[in-house]
Amino acid sequence: MIISKSQIHLSSTIGQGEYGLVFKGYVNGSNIAAIKTSKALSSEREKENLLKEMSKMASFEHKNVMTLIGVCLDGEMPLIIMPFMGKGNVLEYVRKMNENQLQVCKFFRLQAV
Repeated sequence: MIISKSQIHLSSTIGQGEYGLVFKGYVNGSNIAAIKTSKALSSEREKENLLKEMSKMASFEHKNVMTLIGVCLDGEMPLIIMPFMGKGNVLEYVRKMNENQLQVCKFFRLQAV
């Protein structure tokens, strides 16, 4: 679960989360991942709390929830490593679904005229 920074390669920026940037990257040279930066930890207590939370996330399994690959605590800002989702994030998916539904509604309205 704890991954050394030497095992992580950041490739390109793919987005921005609440606490920082999200990168497409690689773990151990070949495993593609989404690597999220987080706010800097100011104390050992914050570091311990983050580790507890990450441990809970790593042990949680559900078919509709992404699993945690690991966390890197080397340096000032922790990195949270998650599976890379090639089709974008959930917000983009929901927006596309709404656009598609709108297009279908327009199509049926035109057919009714």
